[in-house]
Amino acid sequence: EKNMYEILYSIGQRSKSEIIKGAFFKEYNDGNTAICFLDHIIGNEDVRSLQGFEDIGIMIYESSIWSAIYKRSFLVNNKITMFESKGASYQDVIWKFKTYALVHSITLTKQPFYHYRVLAANSSSASSKNYNAMFINYAEIKAFLIRHNKFEQYKDAFYVHQFFDSVFHLNRLNDTDRKKFIRDASKTFIDANKNNISIKSIPDQYLYNELTQVYETIIHKGKNYFSNRKFRSFLKRIVKLCYKSPLGFLFLKILKKVVNQRHIKTILKESMGIKNEAINGHNLSIDAIEIFKSQPGKHALVLMPWWSTNAACLILREICKMIKNNGYTLHILVTGDAPIDDLWDYSYVVRPTNENYGKWFLPGRDSTLLDSI
Repeated sequence: EKNMYEILYSIGQRSKSEIIKGAFFKEYNDGNTAICFLDHIIGNEDVRSLQGFEDIGIMIYESSIWSAIYKRSFLVNNKITMFESKGASYQDVIWKFKTYALVHSITLTKQPFYHYRVLAANSSSASSKNYNAMFINYAEIKAFLIRHNKFEQYKDAFYVHQFFDSVFHLNRLNDTDRKKFIRDASKTFIDANKNNISIKSIPDQYLYNELTQVYETIIHKGKNYFSNRKFRSFLKRIVKLCYKSPLGFLFLKILKKVVNQRHIKTILKESMGIKNEAINGHNLSIDAIEIFKSQPGKHALVLMPWWSTNAACLILREICKMIKNNGYTLHILVTGDAPIDDLWDYSYVVRPTNENYGKWFLPGRDSTLLDSI
């Protein structure tokens, strides 16, 4: 954004912090935009100053070192430079740990400034050749923290950050490199356990299913992962054969219906943890089959990964407008930012990295967050 440096510098002049950081946008190849907020760390303030060890949220927040400005004298005096590695891979994590560990304070602002293109074609992070880049980087981080007597203070973040990074790296590697990665990562995870740090050390608001699965996979040195992949591959072949027969087609149709019902139940009942909640005098009962039946009137539920101004969302909005004109109450569940307009009667936000996770708000009528269950 054109005003990024002006605003960050102005905040820096007032706060005297060595690092001033804003939120950022993620720009995807399909035209979608997502905003990576800092609300879950900042809270109700517009600006907040803190040290890295005060809140593990800032340490495990995407490194995004380009969405901040840094005091030059601080970098020069502490001899902090960009770590040079083969293929120039993932140095942002090292930079984050080095700067956050040594600053007097970091000042965060809610405002997003930087537009980050996700996985550009020539990005170093798109390559699977450097499977061991993560281990090289964390060895450098650990040596740096020990050298500055900061390891004990930051060891939780040091290990937990690797748990999160492992999800990303496993997803980008082929099977051969995954085996190598899991072998090396298991040593780190065992070392973390010796320091009394495990997946239980992660606050619930940051936990998600894939993280738990990857953690268990690496702890068990990949045995579960690769056996499950073989089973899924076998099952996929059977499904393809069945699909070609009339009986198989009927079976899959029934299976799809059952799976969809369970999927909705999982999202609404388990992920959000909602049973019965009173909203504006209405008793909202969530169930996979008889959804919202206890409320008077007709209800329509829309499930979306995120909401944007792209064509798909705008078309869906027009469809929902027609549904609402037919007397339906509209509900939308998103994992990103919910649309804020009068069309939607209720919005439900499910995002573990956001303080709004599991909370209710009424767009268009009342923007105040209500207490969660």
